[in-house]
Amino acid sequence: MGWIADQMPGLIENGSIYTHGEAFYLYALAVAGQVDKCFDELTRVLPSNLVQEISTAPRQQQSNFTVGPDHQDFGQQYFSNFTGSVPWFRRVIEHLLGLYPDFDTLVVKPSVPAVWQDYEICKKWRNHKIRFVYQNNPDKQPALTMNGRTYQERIPLSELLPGRVNEIRFTEKNC
Repeated sequence: MGWIADQMPGLIENGSIYTHGEAFYLYALAVAGQVDKCFDELTRVLPSNLVQEISTAPRQQQSNFTVGPDHQDFGQQYFSNFTGSVPWFRRVIEHLLGLYPDFDTLVVKPSVPAVWQDYEICKKWRNHKIRFVYQNNPDKQPALTMNGRTYQERIPLSELLPGRVNEIRFTEKNC
């Protein structure tokens, strides 16, 4: 019979709102270039958007599943912070934002939902401070610069300046 047959309807893999599968689905959408659909789905499954009037977990915590509608405890989360999907959600968000590390380069490749016009990211990567500014500007040619120098999609770690904020600007020409 298997594992699912032993689960009550609405629990875990048997009809719950299962976080792991959703995280993999969202990552697949992001990588396939379906960023608007990915962003729409992502905003629906984040903990802050779940069924809050009956949810038992704090809004900032991600459980491995939310009890499904076929169970008497619909909306509850039995195990807070008990999931391996959080890193996958982070990868989805990093893919959309388009600023993520590779072995010895910083990849700059935004996959921006249509509703985003501009955004900024401040982060540290290997002890280098980075300020990333994305701007959707149909009047300008696409460009990627760091500290005034033009780059393609990858910025080598060796070219990040220590001890100061490295300013990366990405202008995209989306209509």
